[in-house]
Amino acid sequence: MARAYKVALEQPNVLIFSIARTKDREKLFHWIGSISTLKGHIWTLKEHSHVKINTIDDANQYSIAVTREDSTHHYLKHNNIDQNLDLYLTTTNKQNIEMLFSKRIDLIIATDAMIKTHVESSDLQYELLKKVFTFNPNEFQLYIAMSKSTSPLLVRALKPLLKKYKTN
Repeated sequence: MARAYKVALEQPNVLIFSIARTKDREKLFHWIGSISTLKGHIWTLKEHSHVKINTIDDANQYSIAVTREDSTHHYLKHNNIDQNLDLYLTTTNKQNIEMLFSKRIDLIIATDAMIKTHVESSDLQYELLKKVFTFNPNEFQLYIAMSKSTSPLLVRALKPLLKKYKTN
């Protein structure tokens, strides 16, 4: 993900699919259109009864792993959680889940689908996990975007195509 994100930031005519539209990314890309909403959660192990999260700021008290340059990483940066000395940046969601199950961290951020996919492909038990916080779905919308140096003509041509695709 970090490599695709970097390429889309640096090169013209790069389409990135899918990418979460966040405040930090707003001016970095041409936004073609939304394709879905993510329902993200902060997860921990059930045995971590000490973990209590009522607001995103509460996450600063705990160790947390997120995928580098992922929307979750940007979201934490935007909310000053990146100041947390116990923030671990990984290259995949699978690494985050493995770190949680090996008790190297307290928290991860993921959707239900991400968790189930990685837990089922490993010998981990979904029943050992619990959600401790759910994000507002409007905070994580998935989009199709183009690199900022892409021709505005190309961007304008793609927008109606996505709209036509969504109506069909």
